[in-house]
Amino acid sequence: MTPSVLQHLDELRPETGIKTLGDLIGLKRYLQNSGQKPFLLAHSKFLNGRWIYEPSTPVEKLEIQENCVAHRKAMTLPSVIENNYTFMLNNRLMGGRDYPLLTSLAGAGASFVSGGAGLIFSAAATGISLGKTTHRILARGGDELWQREEIGKSRIGASFVPVHVVSYFLVDPFRGANDRKVWLIHEERHELSM
Repeated sequence: MTPSVLQHLDELRPETGIKTLGDLIGLKRYLQNSGQKPFLLAHSKFLNGRWIYEPSTPVEKLEIQENCVAHRKAMTLPSVIENNYTFMLNNRLMGGRDYPLLTSLAGAGASFVSGGAGLIFSAAATGISLGKTTHRILARGGDELWQREEIGKSRIGASFVPVHVVSYFLVDPFRGANDRKVWLIHEERHELSM
C-alpha cells in the first residue's frame, strides 16, 4: 500500500476483544447462501501458512472515506425456538451452559472419595464459572443483526497497518429511532495485504 493511501485511512478504534458469536461458521454460511458476503473484503486465501486478506475496492479508491465503510442488516432473528439463531445467540450472550453450583456439588462429592483434590478442583471450577462476565442482553424474535465493515489503519508496534474490521450489532427495532438500543456483540479484524 502506498504511504499516501495509508495516510488517508482513518485510525480504527482499539480492538474490543468481543467475540460472542465464536467462529461464526453458521452465520457466515447463512450470509453466503443469501448473497451477503462482506462488501469490503474481496478475497481471502491461504498462503505460506497464513490467511491473506485483500480489499474488494481498488487501493487508490480507499483514499475516499465512503469506500471504506459499509453496513447492512444481516438478518432478522426468528422467534425463539430451540436450536435456531436466536436460541444460539442467547446461549452465547448468557455465557454458555455452565452450571457452577452443580460443579461445586460434584467436586465436594468427589472430595470424599479422593481426599482434598476434589475439593480443590471444585473450588477452582466454581470460581472460574462464577467469575465469567455475563451479559444481561437477550435477543428476541424480530430483533435484527446488523453488520458493519470498516477499512482503516491500526497501530502495530511503531507503524500503522491497513486493517479490515467486521462488527456485528444486535439492534432492537421495536423502540423508536431515538430510543433504539444497539449492542456490539462480535468483532473480527484482519490485516490487509495490498
